[in-house]
Amino acid sequence: MWKAVVYRGFLLLLLLLLPLASPLQLSYSPTPHNTYSLSYSRIPSPSTPPTARPLLLLNGFGVGSFHQERLSSSLLSLFDRCPFSEIFLLDYVGQGGSWPASEGDYAGTTLSAEFWAAQVAHFLEAVVRRPCVLAGNSIGGHLAAIVAAERPGLVSDVVLFNATPVWRGAFRGLGWGAALPAPPIPRFLGKVLYDLIRSPSVIARFLDECYCDPAAHLSDSLGEKIRAVTVENRGGPAAFSSILFSPPHPTPFNAHLSRLSAASVLGIYGAEDPWVDERFARRAFAVLALNPKVGRRSLVMLDGAGHCPNHEAPGAVAEVLARNFAGGAQEERAVEEGWGGRVRVRVGGGEGDSYKQPVKDEWFVQLVERVGR
Repeated sequence: MWKAVVYRGFLLLLLLLLPLASPLQLSYSPTPHNTYSLSYSRIPSPSTPPTARPLLLLNGFGVGSFHQERLSSSLLSLFDRCPFSEIFLLDYVGQGGSWPASEGDYAGTTLSAEFWAAQVAHFLEAVVRRPCVLAGNSIGGHLAAIVAAERPGLVSDVVLFNATPVWRGAFRGLGWGAALPAPPIPRFLGKVLYDLIRSPSVIARFLDECYCDPAAHLSDSLGEKIRAVTVENRGGPAAFSSILFSPPHPTPFNAHLSRLSAASVLGIYGAEDPWVDERFARRAFAVLALNPKVGRRSLVMLDGAGHCPNHEAPGAVAEVLARNFAGGAQEERAVEEGWGGRVRVRVGGGEGDSYKQPVKDEWFVQLVERVGR
């Protein structure tokens, strides 16, 4: 009895110290002339079942790995039900804690989905070093699909949190290929828009739109954390100008879904997402249903959560993950979140033909996908 109390007390202490852990650094050299330092965190799991795999959490655009801390803490709070042997958080170059020392270090670099996916693959090879569960929110989900399709030996399972089906620069194809340094006009445009989007009022407006309940991000001072990592004197405007003009990945998102190889693909989508709504979730899983290299596929919708369920509904997401990787069936239920909100888990599909049914407003979904290429 007392051993169990001591064990759980130790794990509680680990949870309290988690936000204070110093990030680690990994050297990344995509060319002989560019070397970057990737910031990441490694969190050991309280329990290691024989079937446990490591988990790498990939964040969306404009934030950092701090956006996954609520979910990692919720997973650790499951104690022996945590299905992962260890949890990794990663910042891509130009995001979170992975900024170059100066703007000059970007020379020859294009900040695109292809560039970030290559970093994820390098991290899996150099640090994780065995097949892992790859889970991503928004553009992070897009990157997870790319890596699972192009480097299947690095990935055991895929989890999509409202994965964006398109990713490309808003001004791509307008005379500059996005490789830094930027010409004068793209540089000026990047500077103006960068200063605009990092203003506290604009950050707050975007967060209010993509969260179902603004209290979810206000309770974590998320806007202040986002502004804190927009480091202007370390190439922020230059990085943003490259992103604005960056090309899409040569292979569309759904093509990656049709090619990837994984023991399972789990979708956990916030149902109140104003951008990647349930139509896009069902479209993605209709594609996955035709992929014979995916062993198991499950779609879960979270009513009461928006674009970032990993941060707005971490308790519900952790429970869904635990059930999924324990081989159990999902159950529809309400979950109280630590910040005071409430979401409802809704089973969105199973192993049968439900994914193959026509998607509502299929024409609109296909139009968005075509425009994004």
